[in-house]
Amino acid sequence: MLCNETLNFNSIDSIMEECCAVGLEAVLVPNVTVENRKKLYQESLNTGIEVVNFIGIHHSEQEIEEIIRLTTGFLYLQSTEGSTGGQFIGDTRSKERLLTVKKKAEIYGLPVALGFGINTPDDAKLAADLGADAVIVGTSFLKAAQAGKESFIEYLEGFHLFLEGVRCTL
Repeated sequence: MLCNETLNFNSIDSIMEECCAVGLEAVLVPNVTVENRKKLYQESLNTGIEVVNFIGIHHSEQEIEEIIRLTTGFLYLQSTEGSTGGQFIGDTRSKERLLTVKKKAEIYGLPVALGFGINTPDDAKLAADLGADAVIVGTSFLKAAQAGKESFIEYLEGFHLFLEGVRCTL
């Protein structure tokens, strides 16, 4: 569920209460302190809300292991350096990093989604070929949606191989 409401949080403790109140099923945790990540995880345990954690390109091995332990949904792995919407580079280094994170995540039964710079169906295929369990297509998805219904449908049709069984009505 997407929430367009403005949520007012006085503390980490109130975040999950607000999320439950609006019917959210998961939260994406960006780069926050380990202390706040732990608090958010603890608050989520009795709510049924999944915690999707983000692993940035510069997180250390120790930080990655901690982030994995504090995840209940899936991991969002930053594929390339830079900002979202950039250019995806599916090279040997990216593959090694992905496979290292997947091996650590496997212990907890967590899938690993690759994101950042994945803009086209070719990018998505390359990410899948590298071993990603899923891909996150954010910026280009929003740009296609902003271009209008016909452009958006054409954009989505390019991903048809990845959307088998998914029904969408616009």
